[in-house]
Amino acid sequence: MRAEKLKIETEIEQLHRLLRDKEQALCRRLEELEETITMVEKANIFKLSNKITSLNALIADLEKKCGEPAWDLLKDVRSALDRCEKVKFHDPEQIKKYKVMVTLDPETAHPELLLSEGRRRVSWTAGRRHVRWTKTEQPDTPKRFTSFWCVLGSEGFTSGRHYWEVQLLQEDWGWTVGVAAESVERKGRIIWSADGGVWAVARGCDGQYRAFTSPPIPLSPREKPMKLGVYLDYEGGRLSLYNADSMELLYTFPRAHFTHRLFPIFCLWGGELRLV
Repeated sequence: MRAEKLKIETEIEQLHRLLRDKEQALCRRLEELEETITMVEKANIFKLSNKITSLNALIADLEKKCGEPAWDLLKDVRSALDRCEKVKFHDPEQIKKYKVMVTLDPETAHPELLLSEGRRRVSWTAGRRHVRWTKTEQPDTPKRFTSFWCVLGSEGFTSGRHYWEVQLLQEDWGWTVGVAAESVERKGRIIWSADGGVWAVARGCDGQYRAFTSPPIPLSPREKPMKLGVYLDYEGGRLSLYNADSMELLYTFPRAHFTHRLFPIFCLWGGELRLV
């Protein structure tokens, strides 16, 4: 009888210990969730503050222009409209619902870029003796890039909204990510702007970020982006790039009138990237 009582007391003590451990684990989880929620709230407040500042500046500018002669106001209306577009609110979750599967087109890949078997990963191999994947000689065709280490996505877009993500697998290398028209130069000098059929953001070998406009615009992301989100609204004439980990907007290009088939473009000056 005494042994049975001792056994029951031991089981009860073990149960109490298990419940205490569970309680502590749940409390830690709750604290982590509270910290995460606080961080998200702070990030959203920061974004909203920036938007409010931009809107206030735009309103003040428009009020000032209302007092100008009609002819001067008409001359500046496009600039004002572009600024209005730039301060529109973007819901990251709404953007992500347009996510598409992008694969790489081996027929466009520079000879010193190596694609994985699944065509979702690309590695820069110029000057390297040992590479991860077996190199296959590819014939030179009009579609292939030979002057820059670039590769296009297999599928082009002529309508709709599309979103894809790119994971940068190595730090401190140069890259370019965005979209390019089918007519983009493959053999000679690429014009890195809309004039050359390219809308893209880049990290140079100097560590500087820039949007390829004419002239290029320097960018200052709050955090070094290691995963990029690309959002294309074809009919809306918009391309936006994000730090996909935080959904910080890196840059939205001025409204364009897209008429060509647009392809995802990826360029490397070292390192590797993969589509996720």
